[in-house]
Amino acid sequence: QPIPVRHMESLVRLTEAHARIHLRGFAVDEDVTAAVAVFLRCFLATQKYSARMALTRRFDKYLHRDKEPLQLIHFRVKLMVAQTRQLERQVSGGVEPVTIRIETAEVEAIAASVGVGKDTVATYYKSTTFNQEFALVHEEGEGGMVPRYITHTIIPE
Repeated sequence: QPIPVRHMESLVRLTEAHARIHLRGFAVDEDVTAAVAVFLRCFLATQKYSARMALTRRFDKYLHRDKEPLQLIHFRVKLMVAQTRQLERQVSGGVEPVTIRIETAEVEAIAASVGVGKDTVATYYKSTTFNQEFALVHEEGEGGMVPRYITHTIIPE
């Protein structure tokens, strides 16, 4: 079913508004994806519960694309660390693991699934947000030192 003209006009207005909020005189892809996500959230909010849940699962990748990429990656990495920590705690019989290690390939795969490229992941690894909580471990690889995994350490009291 085609999208009505008035909905297209709404998407254009939302895109322009997002660009203005970011102090740009022109719209970029980020503005369009943010507009689509807002539009979808509003549409989903009008649906009955069962249809909303099914549609939310179907459109999930579009709903999260309007978030700032570094914040989104950071949230996903923290979630991976928490899940890994919980799994290791269960496997070890309740002993809290001091250090958690996550392969950078996993982080890149998660980032790619939400439309974030490797260059943005590399920027995230250099950010203060990342370096306050995690450490990036490099290993020898093709072309020199390559990031292989990140670690998160809890300092026991």
